[in-house]
Amino acid sequence: MGSVYLGVCVGSSKKYAVKILPRSYQKDPSFIKTLLKEGEIGTEIGKHPNIVTTVDYGKEDDECFVVTEFLGGQRLDILIEAEGAMSEERTLDVGLQIIQAEKHLLEHGYLFRDLKPQNVIIDKSGRVKLFDFGLCISCEKAARGGGSLEGSPYFIPPERVVGASEGEYSETYSLGLLMFYLLAGKNYFARDQVDKLVRKHVTQPRLASVGLQFTCSKWMVKVLDKMITRDPNQRYLDFDLLERHLTKLHNRYKKGVSNNIFILELVLVALLILAG
Repeated sequence: MGSVYLGVCVGSSKKYAVKILPRSYQKDPSFIKTLLKEGEIGTEIGKHPNIVTTVDYGKEDDECFVVTEFLGGQRLDILIEAEGAMSEERTLDVGLQIIQAEKHLLEHGYLFRDLKPQNVIIDKSGRVKLFDFGLCISCEKAARGGGSLEGSPYFIPPERVVGASEGEYSETYSLGLLMFYLLAGKNYFARDQVDKLVRKHVTQPRLASVGLQFTCSKWMVKVLDKMITRDPNQRYLDFDLLERHLTKLHNRYKKGVSNNIFILELVLVALLILAG
């Protein structure tokens, strides 16, 4: 959707990321609208610890632009390519931080709709930041469904493929596939299946346990299986419940609880999952 440059403010020497349209789309009305919408949404939602801050946007002569804070860090896809699969503890931490960003967007009436490793950066302090609102739309519009098929084929929810209503449950699906990617060090679908991916999101059973049962705790796999099931009604319908379950799993590492306490916590998570 654009080319990103490192910008330096004259006087303060402060660095920014400046996104402009590619030369071939500089006068394309649809691309201009999308980029300006990205800047508008970024400005409207304001500052949040887990979202890259939008500083300015607009059009100067023939140049449309969006200016955001500059972060020294790595995108998730680059990080996984360099270091391989993440630990369960670190994946849970990333997932919980993404949920905070998603909930902030929802509070402002928006659904992100483009969750993928390329749109998540981890800064030097370890903070996770979500960016790029090009596909973000209002929750009301998402609920009506029937929109165009857009987004990464690796992470789009099945309901978008068939033009059905989207909601928080759609975002939990994409987050589940993202967390699988972090834990496995690869996408749920193989690269040579790209031409069939859209159909697979609708027809192929969703089971994270197929690829993670020997590397992750069975409780982590159970949560992921619930996140990426094909039927939206069987997923986590909102981020609050998902956050509670992921937090209980994460506390195993964060607090260094004993094995006995951890087993009790996992049993509680299992009961909560079964209860929906």
